[in-house]
Parts: sequence; C-alpha cells; structure tokens
Amino acid sequence: MEEVLKTRLKTAVIFGIVVISLLLSGKWGIKILTASVLIGVIYEYLKMAGQQGVKQNLSLLLGLLMVLIIFIEPKGIPFSGTLIPVALVSYTLFLISLYTPPFLPHASLGWLMALIYPGISMLLPVICSSQEVWYIHYWPWALVLIWISDSGAYLIGRKLGKTKLFENILQKKTWEGFLGAGLFTMAGGFVIYTLENDKDLGFWMLTALIVWIVGTLGDLFESSIKRTFGVKDSGSFLPGHGGFLDRFDSLIMVIPYLCALLLIKNMTL
Repeated sequence: MEEVLKTRLKTAVIFGIVVISLLLSGKWGIKILTASVLIGVIYEYLKMAGQQGVKQNLSLLLGLLMVLIIFIEPKGIPFSGTLIPVALVSYTLFLISLYTPPFLPHASLGWLMALIYPGISMLLPVICSSQEVWYIHYWPWALVLIWISDSGAYLIGRKLGKTKLFENILQKKTWEGFLGAGLFTMAGGFVIYTLENDKDLGFWMLTALIVWIVGTLGDLFESSIKRTFGVKDSGSFLPGHGGFLDRFDSLIMVIPYLCALLLIKNMTL
C-alpha cells in the first residue's frame, strides 16, 4: 500500500508540473496539451469499447484531423459561431444521462462517441475563440480549481463521507465529499480573485462553481462510461492514476461552460 501511495504521489507531482508548465507556456503549450488529451482519450475510449478494424481506424484518422485543426487553427470555419451553443447542449445531454435510463450509444456507436465526447471540448477554444481565450492565467487556474475540488472531495469524503451521491454509478462518491469539494473550490476561487489583477469576484466565484458542480458530474459521467464497459480505469498511461480520461474527465466537461462564461465576460468571440 505504501509503495502504491508513493507511485501515485510521484506521478501526481510530475504530471502536475508538466501540465501547468504547458499551460503557462502560452498558446502552443495549450495546443500540445489539448491535442495530447484528445488523442489519448479517443484511443482509450476505442479500447474500452472494443472498437477494431475500419471503425477504429476511422476514429483515429478523424482524431488526427482534429489534432491538425488544433495546431493550424484555421480561420473562417463554417458555423464556428454556433459551436458554443452546440457544445452546451451536447454536454448538458451527457450530464442529463446520469439521471435517466441509458440513452447514449456508448457501445453501439463507440467509434463516434470516442470522437464527440472529447472532440467538441478540445476543439472549442481553438475554433470559436479570439486571442483572449488564451488568457494565460485562466486555464491554469481552472485546472488548479479542478485539482482543489478533487482534493476536497477526497479529504472530506474519506473522513466524513457516509451518504452516497450516485451509488448506482460510483460507490466512493458521497454527499459529504461533494460538499467538501464545494467548500474547498469556492475558497480556492476567492484566493485566486485576491491574487489576480482582474478584480471580478463574481467571475471567479462562477468559475469555481462551474468547476465544482460540472466537474464532479463530469467525473461521474466518465465513471458511467467505465461502468458500461466494465473497466476500472480508462487506461494505464499514468501509473497509479489510470489513463488520460481518468485524469481529464472533469476538464473535458467544464470547458464548454467555462468558454460560455468567458463569452459572457466578453473575452471570447
């Protein structure tokens, strides 16, 4: 057990340094990170879904096309202005599926879900946004808030957790842990507000609120996918932590809502 904890801690430190360094390095760093997450999640999803042959190759080929779009950042893509509403509707449907009988074609159209689920989110900032979306402080802070939320849920849930949050999907999630995550995340949002030059308390509190609620549901959505395919982890890329999807499930889900928040703040489009 001690060796497992050491492995998890070592991986978490190296992973955190690499990810934050990429985000702070500017636009190209963010492109490298989003492209890596996109391809990593597509590959893991296809593997979980057992997609092979033509379907697998088609998904990977279209995934590489998305990566190309991320890196070349083409201008004048048709319908790009509608992508945020499309993303909000799509990911809201993903979240609604947690509360209803299964209706998403995870298995029957696994090759397509492997593209849609991470693809819209990873492409969104590149296709829809002006330079302000690369606001160098925002995305690192958003990721830090996700980690704060995860840590708060773990710490409080481990000590006080009794009431199951989504027992039919994930046994370890509790209401006490969820509320603990909220306390930690909102406090983190306030600290970021005091550190940033942008003295907009409402903006940072809304960012923290989105990360807390939507991020938690994003984690549950990923767990529902793994439950569908009967796997414990999406992959093994990160020793002790699972795969790309295990680490970036919350980020994938919150990006459309954070982009919408940036739009409202007149930082995008």
